[in-house]
Amino acid sequence: MKKVVIGAMAVLALTACSNEEVIQTNEQNQEISFTAVTGKSLSRAKDGYCNNVTPATFKVAAAYTTNGSAYAQYFINDGYKKSNASDDACKTYLADGPVRYWPELGDATDTKNLKFFAYCNAAPEWTETTGENAYTAMKADFIVADQVADQVDFIYAVEEAKKKPDAGQLKINFRHALSQIEFRAKNANNKIHVIVDGVKVVNVKNTGTFTMKAVTSGDGRLESGNYEDHTTGENLGNTDPRRGRGEWSAQSGTATYEVATDGDVVLTSDAKNLTAETGKEYTSRSMYLLPQTLTPWSTGTASASTDSYFLLKALIYNIADEGGTVNTGTDVVLWGGKDTSDNWITKYIAIPVPASTTWEDGKRYVYTFVFTTDGNGGSDPDTGKEVLTPIKLEITVDDFVDVANKDVYLNK
Repeated sequence: MKKVVIGAMAVLALTACSNEEVIQTNEQNQEISFTAVTGKSLSRAKDGYCNNVTPATFKVAAAYTTNGSAYAQYFINDGYKKSNASDDACKTYLADGPVRYWPELGDATDTKNLKFFAYCNAAPEWTETTGENAYTAMKADFIVADQVADQVDFIYAVEEAKKKPDAGQLKINFRHALSQIEFRAKNANNKIHVIVDGVKVVNVKNTGTFTMKAVTSGDGRLESGNYEDHTTGENLGNTDPRRGRGEWSAQSGTATYEVATDGDVVLTSDAKNLTAETGKEYTSRSMYLLPQTLTPWSTGTASASTDSYFLLKALIYNIADEGGTVNTGTDVVLWGGKDTSDNWITKYIAIPVPASTTWEDGKRYVYTFVFTTDGNGGSDPDTGKEVLTPIKLEITVDDFVDVANKDVYLNK
């Protein structure tokens, strides 16, 4: 196992509640070290993380108690950097400054312990610095970036050490605080030709407060006290391995997020990725959004609504050829706009978010837009009219008209 080294001072003066005390390291002066891992990929190569793409840097805070109840700050916002910056999967981190050392700890039943809070892409503070809950939780006010390419994967870890681990190395497992949103699309109707080049999420909350809770017994962690990787046990009967995770509160704001595809995407009967690349779970077009419950747009025009909906940017042709081959020079455009040179271009289609939509932290949501064999193709966001109107035929049939009867005789 690779070693993750954290740095610091040998002696540290702290204040817990109203008592000032000096916390000393153990005789070995052994450095505090971490092995850092991240749950199954909910990430992208640029700034998202999994066990194959670990963060280049992260920060750690720690709180110490000698009696199991009153905590004092041991350190806060110490930075750690990857020991091999060229290795995406590297789990060894070196202190970006002086090293830290383990204080005196007893055995697993002792009241002395350290609580560690690790975080990346957020700047949390202690929720309380006085009283019985001092230094036992942290919270971060977070705002989702306006541009999808600038959005980050906010990850965190909380770990308790009641005794010094072997070689001073403590394993921590990062969790994802945000929801990841991906989009796909497919065309099940061989009578139309559909080109897509963008998608939007409209009217979602973009700011909130995240609280990192201290690990306690039964909080879905491994025997070592580490948070369990919840992606390894989503179906463990009545046991929820995600319990004990951090909590979001005070979500607010209204934001719209847009992603342009990597060129024009021609839809087929197989779902095509609009955000993630084929064969990959993440790209710079993955959305990292605030966990929340959405209210679907349902009445009036989408553009006038404050409720949530998707906008799919598409160009749709009728296919005249019986064999299903489109001719963009002669086939009729069923939906699209015009550029300054009078060329057909994509145009937005409005689709309500599904009913009862709730995004949870640490989960990926993949939405697939399906052009069906009899659908209306969504709505014009400005008028509310259906994008596609299926041709329906109501028929009548002439009655046979009687003419003069004529007898036919069976003789010559």
